Amino acid sequence: MWLLTAQLSLFMADRDLEPALSQAYVIVSAMSQQRDDSSPNTPDPADILQQARALRGSKQYDACIAVVVSALAMLPDPALIAELRLELGSSLLAAGRWAEAREQLSLCLDTERPASGTLYHRLGRAHQELGELAAAESFYRQAIAAKAGKQAAKSWHQLGRVSEQQGNSKQALAAYSEAIAAFGASGQALEQGIAAFQCGRLQQSLKQWDAAQSAFETARSLLASDASLRAEACYALGELAIRRQALAEANDLLTEALSIHRHLKQQAGIGMSLLKLCQVQMLQRDWKAVLLSVRQAIEALEQSKETAALQLAYELQGELLQMLGKADEAEPWLARARELNLRSDSV
Repeated sequence: MWLLTAQLSLFMADRDLEPALSQAYVIVSAMSQQRDDSSPNTPDPADILQQARALRGSKQYDACIAVVVSALAMLPDPALIAELRLELGSSLLAAGRWAEAREQLSLCLDTERPASGTLYHRLGRAHQELGELAAAESFYRQAIAAKAGKQAAKSWHQLGRVSEQQGNSKQALAAYSEAIAAFGASGQALEQGIAAFQCGRLQQSLKQWDAAQSAFETARSLLASDASLRAEACYALGELAIRRQALAEANDLLTEALSIHRHLKQQAGIGMSLLKLCQVQMLQRDWKAVLLSVRQAIEALEQSKETAALQLAYELQGELLQMLGKADEAEPWLARARELNLRSDSV
């Protein structure tokens, strides 16, 4: 039995989910049928398994094997069933098997051991992914009450997302603010940046311009390790700069976003950034730059699935050519835009 459990530990450490799930089901079934025959003089199997995991983590594989073999003679502790179910539920969650994860994690609530913040958080995630938002909110709040520091920060963050899905913007903003502060206090810069970005997006949709500006600036400064999201933060700041008529600032921000998307070969991001740059260039009346940008945007968007943006690019190209007195050249582009519009209407 303990060999099976140790194998599960190794699978989990390697993030090899399918073997881990199969192994866990075997162990849960076997452990559920066994009786606790341990005595006060018997070493705690949990300690042995913990020792084996530590040895493997330090790459002392022979010693790890010896510990696992010695554990074969041990009888399992039924109290560990809940821990195993938590690990199983967590694996199912990571594999995207939400309903099964909810089932296994819910069984952990029926044990005599007090539920942990980790269990509540993962139950919240399972319910959230299944669209059961009220239950998700309840479990995230229980997780926050049970945890502190970086663990609570994750629950605050997810509570913000759930609240946003529920249409409760005020509650979502409050939760995001708690998450940003908690991530910052625990030194999780990337997570803090992601939460700040999502908070900024919500504030932008609510036309809370100054608050959104601050949130996006925070996100941009913290997202060095997530280039794609940093590009989105630059794009959002560029939009806000256009709104303030700060065109030079907007140009710099959108150029940074464009550079990142090009480096990452993200055609949709390239096209969207170029279209937004077109807006800046039109306000600056730099028509030559507009024509160049829109052509490059079309080239990028034709390689993406952003049909709405591509339709806009075709229309812009046609209208620019019309404005320049080139009606014959404009018509094919406008025809392409109309064709895309008809396709979208028929879907």
